[in-house]
Amino acid sequence: MNAGETIRSIAAALAIAPSCVSKWKKRLAETGALTLGRVGGRKHRNLSGERADWLRQRCQLGPFTTRGLVAELAERGIKT
Repeated sequence: MNAGETIRSIAAALAIAPSCVSKWKKRLAETGALTLGRVGGRKHRNLSGERADWLRQRCQLGPFTTRGLVAELAERGIKT
């Protein structure tokens, strides 16, 4: 990428979008390598413990709509 080729010519040769080459060039300048960045990570479960217990009980109480259940969860501070 540093041999004088343009971003567009590199993209055309690889049949990819110029924005992809631009991002690679930026990553190379910032990190010195083209290795992947961190992917994923630990996600905290919203429906565990007491919240999961409540949801199980709610499902057994009777029918509900998805929209209604979302509203009930929101009342309890659970973002869906």
